Amino acid sequence: MATNPKQIQGQLRTRAFSRVPASVDVERKSFGIIISTETPVRTSIRNPDQPKLDADDAYIEVDEILLASGLDFSRTVGMPLVDCHDTFSGVNTILGKVDDVRSVGTEVHGTAVLNSRNADLITDINDGHYNQISAGYGVNSYEIEHRDGDVPVAYAISWTLYEASLVAVGADPNASVRSAARTIPDPTVSFRNKPKPKANSTRTKRKLEKRTMDESTLKELIVAAEDAVAALEEAVVAVEDAVAELGDEAPEELVERARKLRNEYEEQEQRKRKKRSDDEDELKDERKKRNDDEDEKKEEDEIRSIRSVAKSYGLGQLVTDLAKMGTRSSKIREAVGNAIAARSATADFSAKPSDIEPRKRSAAPVLDTSAIYARRNGLTK
Repeated sequence: MATNPKQIQGQLRTRAFSRVPASVDVERKSFGIIISTETPVRTSIRNPDQPKLDADDAYIEVDEILLASGLDFSRTVGMPLVDCHDTFSGVNTILGKVDDVRSVGTEVHGTAVLNSRNADLITDINDGHYNQISAGYGVNSYEIEHRDGDVPVAYAISWTLYEASLVAVGADPNASVRSAARTIPDPTVSFRNKPKPKANSTRTKRKLEKRTMDESTLKELIVAAEDAVAALEEAVVAVEDAVAELGDEAPEELVERARKLRNEYEEQEQRKRKKRSDDEDELKDERKKRNDDEDEKKEEDEIRSIRSVAKSYGLGQLVTDLAKMGTRSSKIREAVGNAIAARSATADFSAKPSDIEPRKRSAAPVLDTSAIYARRNGLTK
């Protein structure tokens, strides 16, 4: 695992590859280079199952493979040839450029061309003094393959090549070089397969994850559990039969162990029965609560219906008061009925329709203009 794996996040990754240049053209100051291969390199990457960066398992150790078929060529045209990945100290550390970057089988090749300031290096390169090339790259997407008994393999199915460097001594393949001018985005991660869950983590994962299963899967689990219970009971009975067959010849220690085994089995069965009983009681309580909630809603609806009728008789407040006292709807309905009946009994029904004189609208007064004229002119006596 890397000494400081957290430095990998957002940084340029490097890996060195040592081989004598395939071809050197002294006149053109150029030489062929192998930038990367699909050789696995042990390194550390972000744990896709752990979102917290400060967690102990925020990074996992993997064997990284740069797939030649996954190279993104968007940054390879005229990319720089750098002195030991020093891309932040100015142009003086740029030795030249790399042209004709291409995938050749499982390798990535290119042609390095020295600039005029560093042209004299071509003689030493031709003599094999600088035969180590290191790639500066960033991974866009990983595909993880888990292996039993070993770290996972992280296939870089999409990665970007930013520069190639001449290095005097091969750097640690797990190292990363910080770039002040470039931030490498986090890679996306997919899985070729998933590891088998550990026994101590299965229960926790089942609690945290919402599991879905079809009827056949559930049936298989039940059958397996029933078989396990039956096998345990058969084993206990077989032990007891063996002890009984030996009789007095059975060692006391083995007899005691057999007795203890039976007691443990009985205790286990008792715990199961108690759990089933508790589960049944809990189910009954839930069912009772659900029924109570339904009854309460029906009661509220019934009281609301009674109140709407009672209001037409001026008895709405009676319903409200009785409901506050916790009176059941049947009793409220009875009380409202009695109140309506009592009012009907006190009403006067002895008067005949002919005795009831309707209220008349007063007619407008008729003005006698002749009388008014006579009074004003003193003509009246």
